[in-house]
Amino acid sequence: MEFMAGGNLKVLLEKHHDGGQGKDFTVRFTEDIGSAIEHLHSLNIIHRDVKPENIFLSVDHTLLKLGDFGLARATEGTRQTKTQIGSYRYMAPEVVSSGGHYSKKADVHSFGLCLIEVLSGKAVYGDILQHETVFNKKMAGENPSIPDISVEEFEEELATKLKLIIDECLKPEKSRPEMHLLLSMLKGKLTSHKNRVELYCVGTGTGTTAVLHGKPSSSVIIFEGGKPLLMVDVGAGVLKPCREKLAYNEFPRNVFITHNHLDHSGELPMLFVYESKRRFLAGEPQLRVLSGPEVEYKLKTHRLDEMLSLYKPEEVADWVVCQPDGDPTYLDEGKNFFIKIYRTLHGEVCYGFVLYFKDKPILGYCVDSGFKEDVFEFFFQASTVIVDARENGSKAEHASFTEVVDYVKKRQLKDTKVYITGYGIDTEYPDEGLPGVEQLRADQYITLWDEEIDNE
Repeated sequence: MEFMAGGNLKVLLEKHHDGGQGKDFTVRFTEDIGSAIEHLHSLNIIHRDVKPENIFLSVDHTLLKLGDFGLARATEGTRQTKTQIGSYRYMAPEVVSSGGHYSKKADVHSFGLCLIEVLSGKAVYGDILQHETVFNKKMAGENPSIPDISVEEFEEELATKLKLIIDECLKPEKSRPEMHLLLSMLKGKLTSHKNRVELYCVGTGTGTTAVLHGKPSSSVIIFEGGKPLLMVDVGAGVLKPCREKLAYNEFPRNVFITHNHLDHSGELPMLFVYESKRRFLAGEPQLRVLSGPEVEYKLKTHRLDEMLSLYKPEEVADWVVCQPDGDPTYLDEGKNFFIKIYRTLHGEVCYGFVLYFKDKPILGYCVDSGFKEDVFEFFFQASTVIVDARENGSKAEHASFTEVVDYVKKRQLKDTKVYITGYGIDTEYPDEGLPGVEQLRADQYITLWDEEIDNE
């Protein structure tokens, strides 16, 4: 980071403690520091000490940068482990209460407290001298009050956005949003988050990835308006990051299983253990398990064999058989979302799908398939395509990186985004990247549809 001659944010706030920093500075702070945190999180790094002393300014205060990465640390999966480091005043409650097991959302909480100071000009918990007292208040769920924001200066829409962002930052960890969603609230319309379909990548692993490296196998969750709509595959090491990512009652009702291999359905029985029971006790509709016809049979008779002595598959979920040449399978009551499936080229019977939103193909999900043009053509009708591929493919199991790259080049796809999954961990993907395609990463979000872009 270059030298920032304007000092740090704490010094600036102390000089102007009689009021907030105004509209322009507040927006710059939110965009600059929010984007810095978002970038760190995209690299699976937690800063762990976001506070005014670590936010540096240019001389004219038009540029803000986040610094002091002495405490920053790469995460293992989506959680931080065994360490409680940071400043109590700006520390998220879970950093202390969870015994050091916390997520990147801890930085989001700290960011919200800094934003309060920018708007108010006063230090959070400024009337409390003892760290222990601050700690006790945090543990009791007491947050600083959100300062009044002048509608005359900030205008109503921006004032409302800033209040909403702070409120979201101060929520408990499980319901606190990721930084990229907070930035979307600022940059877009107030309803932009609600008018967006996103894909969240749980993992990109192979069958051995969870065992050898502790990373989840390939799985994604589709969100509509911030609410989980569909999960794809429940393989090895998948449920733990999902439970950490989602609030206890936010697991998607729809679960699509591509095939019966361990790395795609291995944890399905465990999903029934806690989510089916939770839904029953809460009086909510059962889980819906979607799959191809042959796959459903294998799941019921083989994958779930260990639980058949306790309950029947129909007692824990609604089973929906998707037909390759049949009617679309709808995912919501309004029938805005539906999928059409297609059998891939794989030793085990396996189906991918194309997800449609309002009759538009927004996602082609081609998992575990050798390369074959007619198979790829089905999935590549969508605006975003996710393809399973390995460095060295096999004709009837998995496509190779080269085969995917050559196909994309041959098709001359200009408006289609192509991502590769199922490759394992980062070191098993080329450092220099691959032309025409992108690496899908765990904990990554991809926008599949956005109302503002669609209306342009």
